[in-house]
Amino acid sequence: MELMNVNIPNWSDMGNWIPEAVLCVGFLVALIGDLVTRGKKPAVPFVISVFALVTAGAYAVAGLNNPGLAAGLPIMGDLVVVDGLAAFFRLLFIFAGLATVLFAWTSEEIMGRKRENKGEFYALTLMMTVAMMVMAEARDILMLFLSMEAVGLVSYVMAGYMRTSLRSTEASLKYVLFGAVSSAIMLYGLSLLYGMTGALDFAGIRAALVSGPVNGFALLVVTVMIIAGMSYKIAAVPFHYWCPDIYEGAPTPVSAIFSVGPKAAGFALMIRFFYTTLAAGPDAAASVGIIHIINWPLLIAAISAVTMTYGNLVALRQSNVKRMLAYSSIAHVGYILMGFVLLTPAGLQAILFYLLVYTLMNLGAFFFVVAINNHLKSEELDDY
Repeated sequence: MELMNVNIPNWSDMGNWIPEAVLCVGFLVALIGDLVTRGKKPAVPFVISVFALVTAGAYAVAGLNNPGLAAGLPIMGDLVVVDGLAAFFRLLFIFAGLATVLFAWTSEEIMGRKRENKGEFYALTLMMTVAMMVMAEARDILMLFLSMEAVGLVSYVMAGYMRTSLRSTEASLKYVLFGAVSSAIMLYGLSLLYGMTGALDFAGIRAALVSGPVNGFALLVVTVMIIAGMSYKIAAVPFHYWCPDIYEGAPTPVSAIFSVGPKAAGFALMIRFFYTTLAAGPDAAASVGIIHIINWPLLIAAISAVTMTYGNLVALRQSNVKRMLAYSSIAHVGYILMGFVLLTPAGLQAILFYLLVYTLMNLGAFFFVVAINNHLKSEELDDY
């Protein structure tokens, strides 16, 4: 009879997930439109994608007036939540997706005469946007990993979008190999954490760590594995090795969204996980005890210092503009990570503000790269 007590998701809560639903429908319609036109009219999926992103953005802005946003609106049995943090990242990702679609429409790399399957790019951008939004809303280990892998799978395809280009194919292959290793490490860490706590949701994990005896060494191993997996997603040193090659080999509009989207989604995931499970809260004494067992803020501080220093120094030596921007983005990751060390609301606000400014700045930089590359057909700084 206990099987009858299974928690069934309340599907009426799906009304709070309209922006994601709009983008999913847009993804399907864009694909169908590209198939119906046999890829000969890329303007069809382009217009559909722009319409879907603008509509989703309008619903996301309208959702800011929801009085339940402050407390959080749980969806699908509390697997994801729409709150103030999710609302911020929703708008950030929609803006990044819209900018990428517009960049692609003006880019010779995507829309050149010899390119095939032009329309698929716009559908993939919509799917990546949805996956990143779910990453920012996840508060369960299963949804965390599934959304992270969804972003990864779409990223692999987009990195190798120019199938006739050796650089693009090589970038995609490297991304797949490195991504598989990092995902395996993180998944193992998450499985060990579930074994230690018996909970999948972040709040349940925190409650188990606070109330029960914790093996300090086991928790340290788990935390290091999870930090390693997340550091790969945001390209923090020493897990940055994939970033410059991917940025250089992928089409420039793809590099543009890679530089802001998955990184911001990774930071959203880190905020959800660390601030919920291992940061100080209502049970401050026990929380501080957990922090002292593993001292993860000190570990992140060390990664932050090395990342910002290494990224800036190596960026100075680059001759390719996309590789330079890649190392510059690595340095910015180091700056953003410093906000996690504080474990305060001020630190969280600093992270969000920096991400907003960084997104605008980086997309602007890649816009000029797309425009100049169309004219010069070169990515070398000497030609600029």
